[in-house]
Amino acid sequence: DRYKTGGNSGEGSYGASARHKASVINAVVRERGIRSAIEFGVGDGANQALYTDIPAYIGVDVSPTTVERVRRKYGGDPTRTFVHYDTFTPLGGRADMAMSLDVIYHLIEPSVYVTYLDNLFGAAESDVLIFAVDEEKPEGWGYHYLPRKFTPYVAVMFPCWELRRVYDLCDGCESVMHHFVRAENCFEKKKPCLLGGALKPTTEVLGNRTFTI
Repeated sequence: DRYKTGGNSGEGSYGASARHKASVINAVVRERGIRSAIEFGVGDGANQALYTDIPAYIGVDVSPTTVERVRRKYGGDPTRTFVHYDTFTPLGGRADMAMSLDVIYHLIEPSVYVTYLDNLFGAAESDVLIFAVDEEKPEGWGYHYLPRKFTPYVAVMFPCWELRRVYDLCDGCESVMHHFVRAENCFEKKKPCLLGGALKPTTEVLGNRTFTI
């Protein structure tokens, strides 16, 4: 837990990158009439002040240290709620929109990656935003970086969700913002979350397609 030693969420949560992401988020909120949003991976709370158009926000994180820190930081704001999130425990309730920013390529363990996506899409009523690299890089980028091509996996595992738009926020950036929306009159059978840390295989065979996870 790098937050215990005073670390932060990294450069993606500050400066131009953070402002670009927030501008897309706020635009989607206005365009889609979003009333509530939940973010999986709140980090150090640097971004949340930029989400000016979200009426009600829930931030969740696996780090109890950072959850306590952001609770203190935004303690006077009744529109902001922060919750400690155990990856393998289903999260009760939903928001209009669920968000994942600079998170999924840090999820090295297959079971954590799969469960995270289950919970992310399961927490959203109408919209999902994912800011990440959509490209296979089995060698990763180093410690705790493993990019995956996640959009084909989402298309099969969450058939009620359609990729509406991809926002390229800067020239030369590998990560882009993916905006998924729930198809009208489409309802998925609820998939159970993994419990107790049970591992899935490193590949998923779905129909005639194999997905590396």
